[in-house]
Amino acid sequence: MSRDILSAQSLKNCLERLGGYPEWSPGLRRELEGFARSLKENQRKARLFGKEIDAALEDPRWLAGP
Repeated sequence: MSRDILSAQSLKNCLERLGGYPEWSPGLRRELEGFARSLKENQRKARLFGKEIDAALEDPRWLAGP
């Protein structure tokens, strides 16, 4: 979020909707790190553009509330 990328504002919006930064267990963090290492360069770049995050923010289920 601190980098000057297009998705920075979207990430901030996500955290706001989620009520703050999530607590991740060490096991989940290891799994996520492994997933990130497995991404190809074009997949990594696509995530930096934030298209998946924007799609998630526009999901109508947010309107239903918690």
